[in-house]
Amino acid sequence: MAALVVILAFSGCSSSTVKGQLEVAVGQVVSASRSGMLALDQYRDGKTLPSATDTALEDALTDVASEQAETAALDVSTPAERRLQQHSTRVTDDVADALSGARAALSNGTSARIDAARKQLRKADRAADDWATQLGKGAP
Repeated sequence: MAALVVILAFSGCSSSTVKGQLEVAVGQVVSASRSGMLALDQYRDGKTLPSATDTALEDALTDVASEQAETAALDVSTPAERRLQQHSTRVTDDVADALSGARAALSNGTSARIDAARKQLRKADRAADDWATQLGKGAP
């Protein structure tokens, strides 16, 4: 009987543990995307050089890649956990794509293209931030 209680206790924790890990991972992705947006803003305002901006975007992309790997490596055991993981992967991938697009825009250099890339990054950031909030509130 004691073993059954322990098994039930641990199985009940799994879903909340996965949600918590995904919330942290997506929160880190949001932080990285905001660092990227800040770097683009500073570049647009003439406060930093293209090389420093590119380095900041590359660092943000590296941080996102780390969270992509963490999210993919999570041991999910239920369909609900798998759906949470898949949605987290989608929003994380969108931020990674937007950061990559920002780096490409920076290297090709028109202000209109950089502004468009920043808007795309902001859109991806909002989606990731909304998802992190939902995870924190106990996403379905």
